[in-house]
Amino acid sequence: MCIRDRLGSVFIGVITGLICSYIFRHTRIRDYPKYEISLLFLFAYGAYALAESIELSGIMALFFCGIVLAHYNSYNLSKTSQVTAEEIFSALSTVAESFVFMYMGMGFFTGRFKSWDGTFIFLAILFCSFARACNVFPLSFLSNATRSVKIPLRMQLVIWFAGLRGAIAFALSQNMPGPHKDVYETTTLSIVIFTTVVCGGLTEPMLRHAGMKRGTDAVSDGDDDLHTELLEVGEEPPQRRLSIPAPGLHAAFRELDQRYLKPLFGGQMMPGSDSVPHRAPLRRPGAGVNGD
Repeated sequence: MCIRDRLGSVFIGVITGLICSYIFRHTRIRDYPKYEISLLFLFAYGAYALAESIELSGIMALFFCGIVLAHYNSYNLSKTSQVTAEEIFSALSTVAESFVFMYMGMGFFTGRFKSWDGTFIFLAILFCSFARACNVFPLSFLSNATRSVKIPLRMQLVIWFAGLRGAIAFALSQNMPGPHKDVYETTTLSIVIFTTVVCGGLTEPMLRHAGMKRGTDAVSDGDDDLHTELLEVGEEPPQRRLSIPAPGLHAAFRELDQRYLKPLFGGQMMPGSDSVPHRAPLRRPGAGVNGD
């Protein structure tokens, strides 16, 4: 896939996400939660179908559409739809990933994949690890230069080591052009197996050895209970914590986002911002359209 195709896929995903966010932002569709969820599905599928229809990457278009929707449109939804959409998409994501891994496993054990190149697979795993290190450590260094709370080296090592690659990587390999498509598939499959079994299996012992192991079950259950209680009393779900913008290009985009984009497409505003996106009054779950 050439750079033009990649940029085209990204453009379709971003534009589709912005159109969806604009519609949700400036209409009263939040009064009808079931239509909110339906439109989210339709716009997401529309981005994928449009990209595939013009021979671009539907997966990339869908991926960037999701990024835009999460940044802008998630704050345009009603309370009911916010929680419902999060749970539905989480469940569908788990099911879809399970089917992809089932396909990979069945193909591996039934001989579906035949073109195995051991040298190429070894070099691919080696260069993937090296490329990830070239991303994680320099970016962490640059991030620490503008942060009051630094990212420790052991955390950087965990981020580098636990970089699992799975369903999306394998799905993208199915669309690789050229006569060596089978080699791309088997190499991607080998990387997925290696990072999932080896890196994934050793991540927990690594966290325990580094003293970074924490109990997550209680926290997760508490968050679910909190969401349920907030819906029952009609309060807003917890907002995401906003980071302090770093100087430079990031700060310029954050300023543009706060002043012009979020008032137009929706989103969470920074504390102290002058522009506050208008939100229609949100109904309590179970209430009628007219608040009955």
